[in-house]
Amino acid sequence: MINFQFFRKKYKEFVYESFTLDCSAGVLTINYKFRIDPGISFSPKVKIFGISKMAYIKLDLKVLSNLAFNLGMIEGISYWKSTCAQTIRVECGTLDKYQIKWWKKLFIKGMGQFYYENKINFRPKDFINIVSSGPKLGSKASLTGDNVLGLDGGGKDSAVTLELLNREFRNIGALVLKSSNVISNISSSLLVASKSGVKKIHLAERIIDPEILALNQKDFLNGHTPFSAYLAFLSILVSYVFSYKYIALSNERSSNEGNVRYLGYEINHQYSKTFEYENDFRSYCAKYLSNAQYFSFLRPLFEIQISKIFSKYSKFFKVIRSCNIGQQEGIWCCKCPKCLSTFMLLYPFLEGKIIRVFPSNLYENSRLESVINSLTSKSSVKPFECVGTKRELEIALEWNQKKKEFASILNQWNGNNNLPKTFEKLLRKEMYE
Repeated sequence: MINFQFFRKKYKEFVYESFTLDCSAGVLTINYKFRIDPGISFSPKVKIFGISKMAYIKLDLKVLSNLAFNLGMIEGISYWKSTCAQTIRVECGTLDKYQIKWWKKLFIKGMGQFYYENKINFRPKDFINIVSSGPKLGSKASLTGDNVLGLDGGGKDSAVTLELLNREFRNIGALVLKSSNVISNISSSLLVASKSGVKKIHLAERIIDPEILALNQKDFLNGHTPFSAYLAFLSILVSYVFSYKYIALSNERSSNEGNVRYLGYEINHQYSKTFEYENDFRSYCAKYLSNAQYFSFLRPLFEIQISKIFSKYSKFFKVIRSCNIGQQEGIWCCKCPKCLSTFMLLYPFLEGKIIRVFPSNLYENSRLESVINSLTSKSSVKPFECVGTKRELEIALEWNQKKKEFASILNQWNGNNNLPKTFEKLLRKEMYE
């Protein structure tokens, strides 16, 4: 691997050049242009399907442009990381001091796993300098009504959220994102939405510039980016286009637990799913983007509590998928920490019925003991996956021997959440039934 400092010296500036909007054949396309001086350029896109030309014309172009610009800021992280250029120059919009500080925090905390795995020292004050020289884009979206947009990733958490919301509210939509250039399967997301009874499914497509994949093959810097932060900005844009006042995520209490300490910082694979990021984004959104209410519906609960609720919804057993390795084929790989975490959390509630979700009983495979140990041992680095906390996974593993602790964790409620009262009442009711 080429040294990090080599890239910093050769590629000193990452530039967010422009974005353009186009709507034709029922598709809103946002084209982005980024470059790294010298000699590297990127042109990713995002497409939002199902919007007519007439509906597009009725949108406020200033509002839409502001939302598209900010989505471009988070999109750019995936390309900036290839060289970690010290200066980030924004040429197509203006950022004030608050925004620059906000984005710097996301570039540090949201990229923690990337820095840890690439052995990068991100602590110097001048590690990132963000400058902007473009036009002022400040028009915010103003939404009314009680429409609710749920984000659908095709897993058990999304299933619980969409199932409950569809019972309570009439105007529910589900946002499903597919990624081009990276083989992925979204059939589980579509099936989850369908099984929940949600009638409106909004499909978006993120088209990655293949140049970044080529750079990865040439040993440019690569690694994890805060994907849920991208979803946050995308959901605000989609909520404006299709008029959704409420945006309900399925991020849970368990995501607040980090993976490892590095250079004095807690590194959390799920940082952009945490309550800290949720609050940061809500503040940014209210100040610069929209009056939409963005919150995580499942924030009060641990993963094991969500698993208990999910275990009552047998119609989803065969359709959910949460495995990153198996997503290309739409299967559980049954070997990774994500598969094991999901299995362990569901097992106490399903036991013999677990094979209706997974192809086999993973506890019967002795080769998986090391993976189980990495998920529960306090002495090991927590796997860099969206998994439960070490404590709840330990309790789930030994639930028959730790019945008091098992009962206790199932009855907890985290008051650090942003649920509107109606949503809180709905979740509490389902939790205690």
